[in-house]
Amino acid sequence: MFTVSPIRHLADGAHGNQLSKSTLLLGIDALLNPGTQSGVLSCESPGVPTCASPCAPSGMDYFPSYEIVMDELRDYRFYAEDMCHPTRQTEDYILERFLAWALPASEHPVLNQNIRAFKQSRHISNPR
Repeated sequence: MFTVSPIRHLADGAHGNQLSKSTLLLGIDALLNPGTQSGVLSCESPGVPTCASPCAPSGMDYFPSYEIVMDELRDYRFYAEDMCHPTRQTEDYILERFLAWALPASEHPVLNQNIRAFKQSRHISNPR
């Protein structure tokens, strides 16, 4: 599974961050779509980014965490005070989207039960 982090890497400036993300996206696209020269990820459908490309080699997928933050949540309130890292709300949203993509719906209750048990064992507040 491939993904591009939505965390901004501003050590090289905003332009450097965009170049880095673009380079990663092009590299992933080349791996998922061998033999094509699309130059863009072609594994999205209108409305909701999807993750599996029908022409991707077996076992390779892309989860669009970067696109979720940039396109769906595109607002600075979804970033922490440092303006680089996502807020907890953003992390939870991405996790929900990932779990919906990665696990069959029949497994969600078991997962939620295990998350709750883990958080309780670690005395973490706000168990789901």
